[in-house]
Amino acid sequence: MEIEVININCPNCGVLFCIAKGHKDQLKDTGDTFYCPNGHSQIFGNSSQMEIKKLKKSLKYDQEYQQRLRDSVTGLEYQNRALKGHQTRLKNKLNQL
Repeated sequence: MEIEVININCPNCGVLFCIAKGHKDQLKDTGDTFYCPNGHSQIFGNSSQMEIKKLKKSLKYDQEYQQRLRDSVTGLEYQNRALKGHQTRLKNKLNQL
């Protein structure tokens, strides 16, 4: 059984190392990080996959931010109702005097 290998030079340290072609293809498809023998992280950028990952991350962040804003608005609405109730009680006390 033959395994086709691909030579890669680390852009950080220049070390030459090899990985299996099938593994390289998988890394390109997933956009996962891999490391040179000296520990430098690298990515084969399939630009569309990387863009999808970036957009999904951005969407998740935006959705979480919107939820925090909704929660904040809800809290402020409760506060507003409580203040209106307090204001009404004070007005009623003044009217009784």
